[in-house]
Amino acid sequence: MKNIILTSVGVFLIFQLFACDVCGGVNTSGGMGFTPTNDFHFIGIRSNYRRFNSQGHSILTGKTISTEYFFLTDVVGKFQLSKRWQLMGILPYSFVTQNENSIRTTQSGIGDISLLAFYSPIIQVDSTTGNLKSQLNAGIGLKAPTGNYAKDVHTMSNMYPGTGAYDLIISMNYLWQKKKFGFQFEASDAYRFENNYGFQYGNILNLGLNYFRVLSKNSKLFRPFVGLQANQFSKDRIDGKIVTESVNHGFTLNGKIGLNYVQSNWFFSVSGQLPIIQSLGDGDVQQKEAMQVSINYLISKKSKK
Repeated sequence: MKNIILTSVGVFLIFQLFACDVCGGVNTSGGMGFTPTNDFHFIGIRSNYRRFNSQGHSILTGKTISTEYFFLTDVVGKFQLSKRWQLMGILPYSFVTQNENSIRTTQSGIGDISLLAFYSPIIQVDSTTGNLKSQLNAGIGLKAPTGNYAKDVHTMSNMYPGTGAYDLIISMNYLWQKKKFGFQFEASDAYRFENNYGFQYGNILNLGLNYFRVLSKNSKLFRPFVGLQANQFSKDRIDGKIVTESVNHGFTLNGKIGLNYVQSNWFFSVSGQLPIIQSLGDGDVQQKEAMQVSINYLISKKSKK
């Protein structure tokens, strides 16, 4: 029990995959933040919800306004290869709904799978308490085009569960902790390649900072946290040329609050985000609330005697 609680203080960055109307198809953004490392494999389920309001103009219909709801459920698994090497896989399933001018459109299906490897060059543990003091994780991964995607470029392409192209993902995550509080910094960059139709969704840069407290009672651990999440979405391209009419670009700065909870071999997490500053699609897209809930089962990589 003690090892589970102490190990859960570690961090492990993996991209949070969710469908996003402003980023194109299934996008990579943000991070899981706090998840177990070093002594445990795990398997889990993570669900995300996001809402956007969009508006545009047409010479035929005048102003159009729509609301998009994005739901994504990931099956996530992590295999701890050694003390410093970790391997993670993600299988997403998305459900997207758009309400536009009293017309409801839905799209669902299995999305693009991802496989990422992480290395921890820095792992510092307090010799007295055994608690983690600092840890740095650096990783690289690949998202493969396994999900259904739009066969041409049109306004509904963002509702599809896949993009039809590979993504190269580079990330890092650093945690510093002293006694019962600490900070976590994470950064990630997703470079997105062209699909078979010459369409290339814009690259995505993410930066995050969390402040957390560690509270324990009766072999249970609670870790509330607050933070900031910044996302920069580059413009889409067709055959290497920028798509000027696309709204899949811009910047967001979100406030974040959440709670992690560990009991026995179970690791739970819930968090929410609200925008503080945003400029998406030249003002045509407004990001609203976002939520994430996850549950993971920890499996010791050490055989029990």
